[in-house]
Amino acid sequence: MWACPVVVGQRIEDVLQLDTSTIIAGAALMGDKNPLHNDVAVARESRFGSLIACGPHAAGLHACMLPTYVSSLGHGVVGVEFTLQYRQPIFPDTEYEMWWQVVSTEPRGRHWLAHWVGAVGVGDSESITATGSVLILER
Repeated sequence: MWACPVVVGQRIEDVLQLDTSTIIAGAALMGDKNPLHNDVAVARESRFGSLIACGPHAAGLHACMLPTYVSSLGHGVVGVEFTLQYRQPIFPDTEYEMWWQVVSTEPRGRHWLAHWVGAVGVGDSESITATGSVLILER
């Protein structure tokens, strides 16, 4: 069996920062017509006081870190399962840290299944928490 290219405890990180036009475009791409995601005036009058990102838009960018990273190692990869919780909104023009950490790996036939935990947030304040599993394909 070939060696798994990720190891328990390994962490990957990136930054998420969405401006107003990207939040609106993301909601449109997702088909989300909630005015909190596409109407600045309505969102300004909401309890959030601002436009907020559509949850699947921000979570999708976070989830895509895993196949992007594994692909950069020269392996094919398939997402198997993702779970997430939306804890706080994602606001425009705010820099969020996105991260994933490997919690376990297991052989699956000729491939490896890697399980990760991750989050999107600012400091100790998490906006999204998630788990993800990806199948790492033999080269």
